[in-house]
Amino acid sequence: MKKLIPNTNNLSGEPPKKSKNTQVKEGIEFGMNNILPLVNPLGGKGLSTVTKGASKVLPAISKYLTTKTPLKNAYKLNPLAFKPNPEAFYHRSPDIKNIINKEKGLLQGYGESEAGKAFNKNVFSNNKVNTINLKKSANDFLYFAKGTPLDYGRTNMILDSKTKKLIPGQGYKGPYMVEVKNVPMGASVKGRLPGADVTNIGGYAVPRRPISINEAKFYKEDWLRRYKPINK
Repeated sequence: MKKLIPNTNNLSGEPPKKSKNTQVKEGIEFGMNNILPLVNPLGGKGLSTVTKGASKVLPAISKYLTTKTPLKNAYKLNPLAFKPNPEAFYHRSPDIKNIINKEKGLLQGYGESEAGKAFNKNVFSNNKVNTINLKKSANDFLYFAKGTPLDYGRTNMILDSKTKKLIPGQGYKGPYMVEVKNVPMGASVKGRLPGADVTNIGGYAVPRRPISINEAKFYKEDWLRRYKPINK
C-alpha cells in the first residue's frame, strides 16, 4: 500500500486561486458543454421540441454567461479582438438612436435627440432657480475620448492612489460605440466649445465641425471580440 504524502503547498485550507486565463477557459468550456447541447440536442439531426422550448430562454442564458461569468473576459484571449486606434476618437452610448440624426445624416449629441430633449425638459422644470444646471442637463455636444472607448472598467482600469488597487476608470455606459478618424477635435469640458488639440489618451474632445454618419464606424460590445461592427 502506497503511503500518502500530504501536499504542503497550501496549508490555509482555501482552494488555490486560479489565473484569469484559467477562469476564462473554464467559462468557455462550460458554455460549450452546457449551452451548445441546448441549441441542438440531436447533434445536427434537426430541431426538437426541447430545442424550440430552449430557444425562448437561450437569450437570457447567453446574456448571463457573457456578462456574469468568466466568459465576459474571453476577448482578452482572442488575438483578433477589437483594439482601439490611438489616433481615433470614441464615444459610447446606451442607445445608438440618440446619437444619430438620420434626417440630417449627421451624428448628434444626446441633448439634440428626442430622449435628450425630454430629459432636459424634466431637469429645467425641477430647477427652482430657472437656470440651466450643466451638471444634470443633457449636452448638445457629442463628446469623444481619444484613443480609448472609456468603457467603465471593462478595459479602462486605473490605479487608486489611496488603496493602490485597480478600479474602473471614468467612462460612459454602452453597449454601443462610435469611432471616428481624421475629424478635427478640440479639448473640452462640459458645455464649452472645442479648445486646444487633444494629445493624451483618454482626453475628452468635441468635434470642430459636424460629423457625417458615413464618416463613422459603429460597434456593439461583444464577449468574444470586445466590440463587433454593426450596421448604421
